[in-house]
Amino acid sequence: MMAELGIQHLPDRPEPTICLANVLHDSTEYEAAALYTQALAWVPGHAGARSSLANTLHAMGHFSEALSQHDHAVALAPDNADSHFNRDRTRLAAGDFAGGWEDYEWRRQRSQCRPRGFDEPWQGQDIAGHTILLHSDQGLGGHAAIRSLRPHGRRARLPRRA
Repeated sequence: MMAELGIQHLPDRPEPTICLANVLHDSTEYEAAALYTQALAWVPGHAGARSSLANTLHAMGHFSEALSQHDHAVALAPDNADSHFNRDRTRLAAGDFAGGWEDYEWRRQRSQCRPRGFDEPWQGQDIAGHTILLHSDQGLGGHAAIRSLRPHGRRARLPRRA
């Protein structure tokens, strides 16, 4: 594997170790967590590695530790949309709904987010006489969630646009 070769040739650099940890995250979380921790010993201020460690800890079910690492990553890079977006799942899983939804809103500032050109999102104001456009901003899963809302709109007598 290229990352292992990189570790052999650059043993004092964190980048190959972070790369290998990224590869292992999906298959061997414990080993990935150890590698992220090793890389962070070299570069404790690496917000991306800290956020990745937090994601791995979340996948392992260690929500308290994950949240601590997410908070540290956000403190290191407060304007990094990915760090906030990564933290939202852990906050929501821990029951911090206000904080989780606040972090979730950072998704629109991520490089993967395509601007839709819509006006501001609905904020709960009265919609009588208006049309609501439900759309997905994150792919197929969002489409399924949006489709599940349509019957609720019909029951509330919301206008339906073809």
